[in-house]
Amino acid sequence: MKKYSMLGLALSVVLILFTGCVGEPKSAPRGVTLPGSSIFKASDPLPLAPELTKNVLPNGLTYYVRANGNPGGRVTMFLVVAGGSSVEEDNELGYAHFVEHMAFNGTASFPENELVRYLRSIGMEFGAEINAYTSIENTVYTLEMPTDNPEFFSTGLRVLREWATAISFDPIEVEKEKGVILEERRLGLGPSEAARKAELPVLLAGSKQAKREPIGTEASIKNATAEALKAFYERNYRADRIAVMIVGDIDRKAAAAAIEREFSFPNPDGQIRERPFFPVKPSFDLSFVATYHPDFDRSVLFYQKLVALKDERTIGDYVEWLKKRIAVEAIKLRLSDLTRAGGKAWAEAYFDDDYFYGLTRLYMFSLLAEPGAELKAFNDLAIEVERIRRHGFTESEFRRTVDNWRRWLGTLDVEDQDLKSW
Repeated sequence: MKKYSMLGLALSVVLILFTGCVGEPKSAPRGVTLPGSSIFKASDPLPLAPELTKNVLPNGLTYYVRANGNPGGRVTMFLVVAGGSSVEEDNELGYAHFVEHMAFNGTASFPENELVRYLRSIGMEFGAEINAYTSIENTVYTLEMPTDNPEFFSTGLRVLREWATAISFDPIEVEKEKGVILEERRLGLGPSEAARKAELPVLLAGSKQAKREPIGTEASIKNATAEALKAFYERNYRADRIAVMIVGDIDRKAAAAAIEREFSFPNPDGQIRERPFFPVKPSFDLSFVATYHPDFDRSVLFYQKLVALKDERTIGDYVEWLKKRIAVEAIKLRLSDLTRAGGKAWAEAYFDDDYFYGLTRLYMFSLLAEPGAELKAFNDLAIEVERIRRHGFTESEFRRTVDNWRRWLGTLDVEDQDLKSW
């Protein structure tokens, strides 16, 4: 039988790698001069990018605006609602995702399917330019609008506001949408999704997120009512849990002023509340999860480690983050070189890191191996990890990593607006 297996979660190998490869941080200089005569100290706050406007309105809503002319004549709008499925109660499983679906079935100004019809009438495509998704921690709505008519921009902001404040919950539309969501859930019952669902609760063990799969359960979807969905919506779609982000071929000041006009509405209780937060514990113990299925033609092994996330709030924080990024990229380069050279039991090997949930960061080795070669592949990886821990990287690897980063940074010429909006 072919299989998928996930090895992982703990030990301190990744953190040891960083202390061994990057070195202990040195004392921060009192002042450093950068090109352009900028002077900073490690304790200085990390500045906001000069091309970005950020503000927090009196109702607690945060907005970001960035002018970017690539592609020209387009603007991308995001409405981000903090919480996602993690704010659901036990009797509300899947409600955050259900509300997201209802946003396209009618709002105060766009009843039933009028919103989708209007957006299509101005040349927008559902999926590519009109979309939304729900994760454990957020629900995100996206519009990509043309800017050749100022009315389009104003209408786009109005749509975002109505998603935030005026979704309709017509009982007939709710019942019709249940079938759509149940079919979406059915399509996600394949072996790869089963493996992911087996792995995630282990990584999230002890947290609320471990039991908050966004799609919900079949029973919770079937039993949902328009009244219950509306109650969930009104409780969680508050200005103090919302961020609006606009990026594209726009005038920053005019866009910021338009956001403030459209989104300066009060919260229902007149209060500004803290965003709900559900912590996830970093991993310390070793756990093992394996999923087997005859449709898997190769074994995939993950070795994963959760560590506490440290926000980059100062220049010194950013320097430390950059050191870790260089170490991560150097590990990727080493594994890529070894894979190309052959002689290892794995067919492919990768290393990566990303934000996870509950203020944690996930570090992950992943291996592809033929059935029966899993243990040998993992042993080969362990040897290479120990080699890096003891000896670090070669001068060539370090230089290649830094050069790759410099080339990548050279593509992000903000002044020439070469960075795409979306």
